[in-house]
Amino acid sequence: MKLLLALFITFSMTFYCQENVGRSTRGKLIPKPKEEVKPKELPVTTMSTDQYYTPFLVADLEYTEPSQNNYLDANETATLILKLKNIGKNPAENCELKLIPDVYDPNIQIIGLKTIPKINPGEELTSNIQLVANNKIQTGKIKFTFRIIEKNGFDLEPEKVIIVPTREFKPPQLVVVDYAIEDQNRNLKVEKREMVDVTIRVQNQGETSSYDTKATLKLGDNVLPVDVKDLYDLGEIKPGEFKDIKASIVTNTRATEVVLNVVLDESTNKYSVRKSINLPFDIVQKKVDEIVIERKDITFPAIADASLSKLDIAENIPIAKEQNRDAVAVIIGNKDYNHAPNVEFAANDAAIVKNYVSKTLGYDQENIIYLENAKQSDFVSIFGNDQNYKGKLFDYVRKDLSEVFIYYSGHGAPDTDTKKGYLVPVDCDPNRVSLNGYGLATLYTNLDKVAKEKSIKHITVVIDACFSGTSSGGSLLSNISPIYITTENQTLTTPNASVFTSATGDQVSNWYAEKKQSLFTYFFLKGLKGEADLDKNGEITTKELYQYTADEVNGVPYWARRINQRTQTPTYWGDDFKLIK
Repeated sequence: MKLLLALFITFSMTFYCQENVGRSTRGKLIPKPKEEVKPKELPVTTMSTDQYYTPFLVADLEYTEPSQNNYLDANETATLILKLKNIGKNPAENCELKLIPDVYDPNIQIIGLKTIPKINPGEELTSNIQLVANNKIQTGKIKFTFRIIEKNGFDLEPEKVIIVPTREFKPPQLVVVDYAIEDQNRNLKVEKREMVDVTIRVQNQGETSSYDTKATLKLGDNVLPVDVKDLYDLGEIKPGEFKDIKASIVTNTRATEVVLNVVLDESTNKYSVRKSINLPFDIVQKKVDEIVIERKDITFPAIADASLSKLDIAENIPIAKEQNRDAVAVIIGNKDYNHAPNVEFAANDAAIVKNYVSKTLGYDQENIIYLENAKQSDFVSIFGNDQNYKGKLFDYVRKDLSEVFIYYSGHGAPDTDTKKGYLVPVDCDPNRVSLNGYGLATLYTNLDKVAKEKSIKHITVVIDACFSGTSSGGSLLSNISPIYITTENQTLTTPNASVFTSATGDQVSNWYAEKKQSLFTYFFLKGLKGEADLDKNGEITTKELYQYTADEVNGVPYWARRINQRTQTPTYWGDDFKLIK
């Protein structure tokens, strides 16, 4: 009985354990639950790019455009250079390139978007996307989002954003900026029967290129072609760039000047330019190697005009409304001295003044007494001496009809004893100027006598010389202290007379080397050209002319200080009357 009871207890305990510890289902045991263990915190690690199992696209965009101003200009094509690489371990498939503008602009066309079939691991690709702007694009900015959509969802991340500045159409601006010559006689002057090589410089001062640029050169009367092309093909002229037109010409015996008419055209035929160039005879022009215009970078919004050194005062000389056929002029330019420094631009001054007197004042060429490098005997022959005032000028003047214009460019000098001023002939020794110079007192006294006897309408005297004993080229007097000598004031006493001098008695008359003229004559002629018409009534009086030349802000005094660091103040005496009517 005890044995049966022990077996029953053993069986019951075994059954209970099997039921609660490991239930059998189809021959399998349910595992025993593991003891709950709190997980340990793992250290943070960063995966390097070469550990990516998937495709991994990286991209770089570079923007470039031909004008190099960073603007997408009208009629311009900019390029986005895409550099793409797959740094993952599996290929990227069917990669679709997308460039999406924030706001659609019909004036910009996008070219070059495509689908790349496959980019293998480690493979690098370069592709160009073009932005093409038409001529209707407006100034502003446009924002693009660049995306790459990959077949399996491994897209470019992050997306790229590029903001492109745009600029509306700015036309090219073709300008004839300069010209120069080479002549057979090598004196840089245009003369009859002489063959002359002309170089004309054209610059684009606009902000966009001039395409298919063409030039034609039409010759004026009595100017004949030696080597002149029917058409000059200048091609593209970029902003700030310049190109040259070259021609060889000759004049006949009827010619008095050379007129060249330049016509410039470009691809649209909307911005043509016409320019007339006047090359007066016997005026020193620039040599070809003196044309210097450095290329300038164009900066938005405008390009500054090229700074030129040319004879701008000698071109486009105004023409008088009426001819003044009874007027008489004496024009003297003394450049080459035997006993004093040369006056570099005196002959050029005289030649240009002659053109203004003839064209702008309307004087007959036959009534202009013109001399270069006048000797003392020439002064006496024209103006007379202390004993006789009836020189060549007296003979030319018509009683009650004539007006008189006198111009002198050259040296002046003082008599150190009397402090009187003298004009210096080219054969004069300035140290003995009272003996072989021509005194201002004699000049003014004789002019007064001529004016009284001939009843001259009015007299204008312009003297571009200084009387201090020194000059821009050096001292005229030897063995004296280099202190300026002040001369006595001497002038005309006759009514209806005006006297201009380039400087006061103790100052130096400066050159304007860049313009190949004296500073005073340059501004005097610029005033005659129209700048001195202060009240804009179409007339220029002697007083207006003086006010213009002596202007402290933009006249001779200002430019003498700026260019040569000297003081120069023009003087004026006399009555106010009309020079240009």
